[in-house]
Amino acid sequence: MQKGSAALVPTNDCRPTDFYVRNGELICSWHTASGSYSAIRLFRMRTSDRTVLTDETYGSTGTFYYYPAVTVDSVGTIFLGFDRSSSTEYPSSYATGKRRGDATLQSSVLLKAGVSATAHSRWGDYTGIDNDAAASGPGGSTAWYTGQYTKGTNTFGAWASPLTFTYGQVAGSVSNDCDGSAGTTSDRTPLAGHLVTLKQGATTVATT
Repeated sequence: MQKGSAALVPTNDCRPTDFYVRNGELICSWHTASGSYSAIRLFRMRTSDRTVLTDETYGSTGTFYYYPAVTVDSVGTIFLGFDRSSSTEYPSSYATGKRRGDATLQSSVLLKAGVSATAHSRWGDYTGIDNDAAASGPGGSTAWYTGQYTKGTNTFGAWASPLTFTYGQVAGSVSNDCDGSAGTTSDRTPLAGHLVTLKQGATTVATT
């Protein structure tokens, strides 16, 4: 279904795009039937014993979701891009994701809006996603997603967008304060090799 045309967008089949295995977990996504519409299926599995960790359907009645591409960073943050259309929307590029602690995928954001309907015989050949190691670090993680949209009548476009999640950081140094006074700083010397423990109440969150 798409705005401006009674013809469906030709998604053809639902074979998944590239999958990733990271930190002992396999992650992949594909589009699948959801009632009279199509939705995104997100799947994660632990490779050591094939335990299913995530089997989530993402979509909404009245809208077709198709050709997703998914990746995951080193701390378990998921980036998911996809195309979608409906009777009120031309084929457009969207993205969503979830931090490791999120129960479900977050609300999606529009990356590039389509401007017309399409009658192409194929769709989804130019979608993909991957992490950007140069733009990732302790303060956040970035992936680049290329999705498709209609840039003209029967003319598709590929739109590349950076997707970023930021992380909270606690940082600092350990110093020996000779006089024990916070008001003077000239008497402080840095100390190496000391264990620092981060606590939330009585619970240890991390050590370094």
